[in-house]
Amino acid sequence: GFQTQERQWWRRIIFHNIIETFEMISHAMNDFTIAFDNPDNEKFMTQILTRQEIGHKESFPQAYFDSIKALWHDTGVKEAIRQCNEYAIHDNLAYFIDNMDRLWTNEYIPNDLDILCSRLKTTGITECQFTIAQRTYRIFDVGGQRSERKKWIHCFEDVHCLLFLVAISGYNQCLVEDRQANQMNEALMLWESLVNSRWFKNSSIIL
Repeated sequence: GFQTQERQWWRRIIFHNIIETFEMISHAMNDFTIAFDNPDNEKFMTQILTRQEIGHKESFPQAYFDSIKALWHDTGVKEAIRQCNEYAIHDNLAYFIDNMDRLWTNEYIPNDLDILCSRLKTTGITECQFTIAQRTYRIFDVGGQRSERKKWIHCFEDVHCLLFLVAISGYNQCLVEDRQANQMNEALMLWESLVNSRWFKNSSIIL
């Protein structure tokens, strides 16, 4: 499980996930010409877009609490979220909004589900090593974005197993870097290139 220090580290990531999602919504409202139901909520969005930074051990800014609540109930924001398949958005916002009363307490420590629902972009190659029954396992997490692939595709000639994860929610979602590209189609194209790659010809592959 996660140690307390690790959980505290994820608190800042969760806060940024919430703020980043509202930034995406704000851009979408501008792109799709969607107005706020309550004009006063525009100032709340402006406040959120100022991007206040917090430390890993700091509480979430109380000034953001009412702003986020008001925006969440705005019909303009809801319409932008309804059209989220036309732009990239984090899919964890509803979960975090439902848990705001807990997240905004001074003693908040992320639980396992909070961490699992959060999103941290993978850049480069991240290694995790652990031992089970006296056998050591090394797992490498790599970035799936187009710009990241060239960094790792040639690094795994000797891996025993490739675990390829595809989000079924991406069937009608676009890429962050390309609104014209479908997430699932992109994943299938990457899958095809991997299973036919010489780097993985001796590896087990799990989809």
